[in-house]
Amino acid sequence: MFYYDIHTHRIQEREDVVSIVNLPDKADEIPHIPNTFFSRGILPEEIPDIFDEKGYFRIREQLHDPRVVAVGECGIDHRITTIGISEQIQIFERMILLSEEFQKPLIIHNVRATGEIMTLYKKYRPTQPWIIHGFRGNIQTAQQLQRLGIWISLGGKTSETLFASSGLDLGRILLETDGKPEHSIQEIYHQTAQKLSMDKKELMVLIRENVQKIFRSLP
Repeated sequence: MFYYDIHTHRIQEREDVVSIVNLPDKADEIPHIPNTFFSRGILPEEIPDIFDEKGYFRIREQLHDPRVVAVGECGIDHRITTIGISEQIQIFERMILLSEEFQKPLIIHNVRATGEIMTLYKKYRPTQPWIIHGFRGNIQTAQQLQRLGIWISLGGKTSETLFASSGLDLGRILLETDGKPEHSIQEIYHQTAQKLSMDKKELMVLIRENVQKIFRSLP
C-alpha cells in the first residue's frame, strides 16, 4: 500500500511513496522516476520575474505529458507586494482554463484569498477538481470549501482544532509534505491518524480512495 504525497517540491525515490512533484519554472525536462508524477503552474511570487507568454506556452507544452497530472501550483497570495491582486487573479484564471482544457486537477496556492477563490469557483463551475494545498484554516473555512466542492490537502502545520470537529468531510481530504524536509509523508500520515483517532492503515485506505477519485492515472 502506498503513501500518497499529492504536493511536494522534493523528488522522493521510495517504493512505498507516490508523489506529485511541483515542477520548477525552468524545468525543461520531465524526469522518468518510478511512482513520481508532476504538476505544472506558476506561483504568484514568480509572476513578475519569470512569467510571460513564452513561459505560458512552456506550461501548455508540458501539460501534454501524461506524467504531468495536475495544473499548479498556482493561485492568489495577499502577502505578495510585487504584483497586484487583480493581475494575480488574471494569471490564475489562465491556469483555471488550462486545467479545464487539459482535463487535469488544479492545485491551488492560497494565502488569505479564500473568498476570491470561492468566487472564481462559482464563476467557472469547473469540471476538474480544485485542491487547496497546505490548508491551515479553521473548520468553518474547511466546511465552506468542501461544501462548494473544493478539496483540501493537509500537511505538517494543520490546526489541531480542525481534527477535533466532526464536521470535516474526510472524503475530501488529501495529504502532502509541500517539500518541507522536517516532515516525511509517513510522519504526516502517522500524525493525521492520531489526530483523527484512526488506525494508520485505515487512513491509508481512505487517502488512496480519495486520490483515485481525482488522479485516475496514479497507481
